[in-house]
Amino acid sequence: MFKMNLNKSFSLKQASEQAIINLLAHLSSLITAGIPILQAIKTTQISTKHAALKACLCDIEIHLRNGSPLSNALKHYPHYFDTITCELIKTGEATGNLEAMLEHIIVYKEKNLQLKNHIKKALFYPLSILCIALIVTIFMLIFIVPQFALLFKDFGGTLPTATLCVIALSNFIKQFGVSVLLSIFLLWAAYSCLKKHNANFALYIDMALIKLPLIGDFLKQTITARLANALSLLISAGIPLLNALENSQGLAGNQIYTLGLKFIGSKLHQGESFSKSLKQTGLFPSLMLEMVAIGEETGKLDTLLKKTAVFFEQNIERKLAYLCQLLEPITMVILSVIIGGLVIAMYLPIFKLGTIIG
Repeated sequence: MFKMNLNKSFSLKQASEQAIINLLAHLSSLITAGIPILQAIKTTQISTKHAALKACLCDIEIHLRNGSPLSNALKHYPHYFDTITCELIKTGEATGNLEAMLEHIIVYKEKNLQLKNHIKKALFYPLSILCIALIVTIFMLIFIVPQFALLFKDFGGTLPTATLCVIALSNFIKQFGVSVLLSIFLLWAAYSCLKKHNANFALYIDMALIKLPLIGDFLKQTITARLANALSLLISAGIPLLNALENSQGLAGNQIYTLGLKFIGSKLHQGESFSKSLKQTGLFPSLMLEMVAIGEETGKLDTLLKKTAVFFEQNIERKLAYLCQLLEPITMVILSVIIGGLVIAMYLPIFKLGTIIG
């Protein structure tokens, strides 16, 4: 039994966010058509091709047959169904408006996934080019440069400094390359382990990230957009602000912001206004502070949070588009310098020999 659950939990991590969105969309269409929730789950299970999701839906069906509501059944799979999804479905069950809540969840998840895909797309091209440059460089240093080094032994005289440096680098990689790779792997494993199991270390890293030039500002805007979107969705569904803040804590992906949301919750318990509590954290842009203050005064907090999220999402997309345009020529220059520098360094002695002969 233990072995089966272990394999099951391992396989559940295979499904993508898009697969979850598709599952929720299929379930929503069935419920909208008037099909009872238990039958809708069973039909979705049959139509789902993903083995892990089939197992997940099978287990959810068992919970439903035992009298558990859908929101509680989904909580057994937090890797797939976060607290916001479960809370909105719970609200939909209580109000008899489950299909509408599912539609809101789908739109919310699609927007988050779209933002992630934009970031990945912006980084994919330069990272792929740099990886290719690294592979080509290592190949040349291991296989090509040693052949030139053997050839230069017969030349006599002193080799150019650039050529000597490249040969020295080639010898170093051949002798210690495996050790360097192993060291990098061990350092990364130690970093991951510390970040996962040491709260103070994770806090320090997250603080350092949001303080980095350019990257820190980008992270702040991304987190702000994500939180504003989630809070808007939860508040518009009728969920109290305190509960909405609690359910949104896992979305930040940054321990500093998670602590900030807990601080805001404690201040709200003490009777402080939401806008003042946000300002005291020092984590959120002035635009969000202003929009929240206006939202509290007008009673349209969810609407203004939504507008805040849209503004930052559009701003992030503009920055990503500019970043793509900027990184392409920079990446090509780096590639040219690395590969071209190696080639020139290895041909300098040949040019020198040609000059002497001439």
